[in-house]
Amino acid sequence: MHAEIEGPGLLEKVLKEKRIGYRIVDATTERIPDADILIMMGGLVSVNDCHPWLRKELDTIERHLEWGGYAFGTCLGAQLIAKAIGGEVTAAGMREVGNYEAELTAAGISDRSFSGIGAKVPVFHWHGETFSRLPQQAVVLATGNGLNQAFRYGNSYGLQFHWEATKWMAQQWIDADPDYLKGVPTTPEKVLEDFRLNCGSYQSNLRVVFGKFLDMALTS
Repeated sequence: MHAEIEGPGLLEKVLKEKRIGYRIVDATTERIPDADILIMMGGLVSVNDCHPWLRKELDTIERHLEWGGYAFGTCLGAQLIAKAIGGEVTAAGMREVGNYEAELTAAGISDRSFSGIGAKVPVFHWHGETFSRLPQQAVVLATGNGLNQAFRYGNSYGLQFHWEATKWMAQQWIDADPDYLKGVPTTPEKVLEDFRLNCGSYQSNLRVVFGKFLDMALTS
């Protein structure tokens, strides 16, 4: 993880239910250990920042993917995967905050992890940058607002949205940076209300997608 308020959330619950051993590492201060699966969370920095720890993390992800390792990233975590594989992360042109709809591509509908959740799904956003260009080997799985929203690259998945978020996490993000919503067509109250109305879908879709991803990793 990259910030205390952007931990694994519901991903941790799925890991516990599947009895998968894991370790939470603060990538800004700790070395990322060797692992069968890397899971990268969101954060308060840009993937294009020049922090030494960020360069080390990108190098670790790149090496992990080179030998076919499994990886799963949300928001900043997805952008880290995108940059590690040679893609570009740039300003999205619009700040997506709150509930939006993502539409699965044909590849997403037939994808081994995304299949079965439907063609259009609600997603929870909190970001201003996105993976605007991906290498040819990457497959875009979902789009929305003219932006890439999810992709697969080998054994790795990148999700621009936060299905892992809990209501506590959403409240913490608002409290930590209330100015983040300035210029965005929503309010803190609407963000939380929309989250309440859609969190059931977030959780069920996360269980399907993340659960299938873990099953593939564990049986490979």
